[in-house]
Amino acid sequence: MTGVQTCALPIFLFETLDRVKQALPEFPLIVRLSAAEFVEDGYCEADIVELSKCLEKQGVAALDLSGGSNESPQLSKYCIQPPSFARGCLGPYAKPIKQAVKIPVLVAGRVVDPADAEKLLADGCADFISVGRALYADPHWTAKALGEVKAPIRQCIACNVCFERLTLEKDVACVHNPVIGTEFESLEHAEPQLFPEQQTKTPRRGLVIGAGVTGLEAARSAAARGHHVEVWEKSAVVGGQMPLAMAAPDKVEVEPILGYRLATLRELSVTIRTSITASVAAIRAFKPDFAIVATGVAPRAHPFDVSRLAATVKVMHAWDALRDPASLAAAKQVTIIGGGMVGAETADLLSVQGKQCTIVEMLGAIANGMARNNRMELVERLAARGTQMLTRVKVERAVGDTLTLRGDDGTIRNIPVGDVLIFATGPVPVRDVVPLLEEAGVDFELAGDCYRPGDFLSCLRDGWLAAQSVEHRFRGATAVNAGKQEVA
Repeated sequence: MTGVQTCALPIFLFETLDRVKQALPEFPLIVRLSAAEFVEDGYCEADIVELSKCLEKQGVAALDLSGGSNESPQLSKYCIQPPSFARGCLGPYAKPIKQAVKIPVLVAGRVVDPADAEKLLADGCADFISVGRALYADPHWTAKALGEVKAPIRQCIACNVCFERLTLEKDVACVHNPVIGTEFESLEHAEPQLFPEQQTKTPRRGLVIGAGVTGLEAARSAAARGHHVEVWEKSAVVGGQMPLAMAAPDKVEVEPILGYRLATLRELSVTIRTSITASVAAIRAFKPDFAIVATGVAPRAHPFDVSRLAATVKVMHAWDALRDPASLAAAKQVTIIGGGMVGAETADLLSVQGKQCTIVEMLGAIANGMARNNRMELVERLAARGTQMLTRVKVERAVGDTLTLRGDDGTIRNIPVGDVLIFATGPVPVRDVVPLLEEAGVDFELAGDCYRPGDFLSCLRDGWLAAQSVEHRFRGATAVNAGKQEVA
């Protein structure tokens, strides 16, 4: 970042301050500044420091520091940071300002955990910490941080779905927090285990099949209201697709989606059984009053014939590549069919390892479904590593070591497959336990991907709603007083 050593003061800002002070002489004024603009020829550090000192002289009560400007490349990337940005990322830019003025300085930027805030304060970067997105994920963040609420914090994962939906004028939503923006947006619904009045008077025995995030959220919500819940998982580990979601670079920040729910379920003494295959006999022996099916999805079949590919070409699904990237250690060139979030993140992981990746996508954009600022940054990273991103094309045939592609304009082109052909072409629901539950005579709800393949947001909402559906069925409740329920 460059800039002149003595900035030309923004006259409009000071004229505005004067007018506001005249109109509201007793009103303390806080000015929000960009601690760094992240733009060529924008304000440099010396400029921002000088401006801050001038604002202090003008009687400003405090400075609230963010990042970026209207001219910054990918503006929202610097204002609403993706998970690739370090926690407390604006602290180093705020520190020189804090050292130059005597008025209070606030700073924002990827403050996820109370420890992030404490570090910024300890490092002398600010006097106060601004928290924004973290309060979408958990409106009770502060109370939990202070120990006033005895429950784990739902940590923001910087997916930026909240910001994306707001810019598109959609309802407020958070991937991590299914009750945000609803009539249930209150602590007694978010953490019902803390409120005796929220506990059911007639606990039921519940079986959740599937320990992905949908099943864990359903189990958390049902158990928190006092039901006796057990979770069965066919595989040896819990989390469903969570290990895959965390495999790509910078995606370890997604872990709180899983960690929060596991921590809460431990506190609720919910049993999670792994490596268990549901059967009619096992279901009958458990004697559930209700069941929630959250068995997720399986990879979709290959959308074109691969039988005529050369024997040297390894064919696999993106999930297998994300699960075991070491199996591709010898590969140098990889082609990925499907450029949605899974395909793009697979390319991100493999390109970091030095592999030449090509993405083939039918739609006009890569990583559709990802928040735009996150998507733009991901595409930028892929391009910088030489990833070839072919859009608006589909595979006509695969023969030998060549793929024949047809563009949506009818043009034909051939590209080399490389060493590995990876499919990321979407999933199909898995509902194999449904006939078993029907035979066992157990009422059930489908939730998450096994009902309708979606994303974290839809899956977690589904899990929560499935538990509420069960609750409503057994309670016979009537909504009263701003969404609160009374037992019939």
